[in-house]
Amino acid sequence: MQNKDKGDGIEDSPLDMLLVILLDGASKEVVMPSSSLKPRFCFKINEDLAKRYVISRIGKLWREYRWKLWNEFYDPLLSRNDLIKNVPDEITMDQWALFVDYRLKPSTMVNKL
Repeated sequence: MQNKDKGDGIEDSPLDMLLVILLDGASKEVVMPSSSLKPRFCFKINEDLAKRYVISRIGKLWREYRWKLWNEFYDPLLSRNDLIKNVPDEITMDQWALFVDYRLKPSTMVNKL
């Protein structure tokens, strides 16, 4: 059976889709022909807006990762050299040393009351 595009971007498929619907903790399986499922969303994306969002999201994830990493491996009882020796597996020693030096600078240390 050969699929033909009807012009709306949706191709008929001989395969049926299995949907699992959860209602009040019980599940019900429903078999629907894939031809009855059609997209109902149209997103118009401004390229500058999308770029700004991606850069913002990457920056946020990077800040969260650095914060998590520091909280995982920082021990205030350890010296600078001991902190550097406690390098995470996924980071090289020289990168970790630069990160530790950066985090130990008075201007980047967080004051806890």
